[in-house]
Order: sequence, then structure tokens, then C-alpha cells
Amino acid sequence: METITKMNDELVQQAGEMDEKMDEKKEETVRRNSKKDIIQRIFELCEKNNFPVTETETQLLRKTRKYLLGMLAGFVEQSMENKIKSETNGIPSDCQEADYAKQLPMLRMAHGFLVEPIPETTFRTRDFDDELCPPCR
Repeated sequence: METITKMNDELVQQAGEMDEKMDEKKEETVRRNSKKDIIQRIFELCEKNNFPVTETETQLLRKTRKYLLGMLAGFVEQSMENKIKSETNGIPSDCQEADYAKQLPMLRMAHGFLVEPIPETTFRTRDFDDELCPPCR
């Protein structure tokens, strides 16, 4: 009786090990550009950029591959737009809606209009000798 229980335990242990190996193979063998791979990329991109995903993985698996690629492309465009917005005028993305963020480009433009027409030589003082005071540049 004891030998039968030992043999059963060994069989159960071997079956558990085989299940673990099969699970590892399933996780490793996600083919590139398959539906599951596209869905994984969608979830990674959404997690990285804090985008809301309204559909679950099983709902996305029911969609066509073309629809999933379009969805992925939309999220990539959104992430690029957010990246561009975050780099606009050197202002962080969380401060884009502040008043100074809207006024900074106008200030830069006004500065350019006022400073560019003035030649560099007008900043030199004319009382000093040229050898003593090099031109300001």
C-alpha cells in the first residue's frame, strides 16, 4: 500500500513538472506580429504612457489583426504627440496649461524682434581705445 502511494506521489510530481514546462513554452512562444504580440505591445505602450484601455485581452483577441494594428498605431501617435507636447518650449508637460507657458513663445518672439536689428557694434563704448576694449560678441 505504501509503495502505491509513493508511486502516485511520483506520478503527480512528474505531471506537475510537465505542466510547468508546458506553461514556460507557451509563454516563450508568442510569435512576432501575432495577435497576442500586438496586444502585449498595446498594453505595454498604454501602461508606459498612462493611456486608458477600455477593452480586456479576451475582447481584443476577438478583434481582427488589422483592427489591432490600427489601435496600436493610434496609441503610438498619441504617445508621440505627448512627447512633442512635453518638449514644447522646454516646459514640462504637466505645466503646459499654465499662464506663463502660453506667454513664453510671445516673449521669445518679442525678444527676437527687439534684439536682432541692433548691430553688435552699438554695445561697444566709444571712449576706450580699441586695444583696451575688444568688440563685444
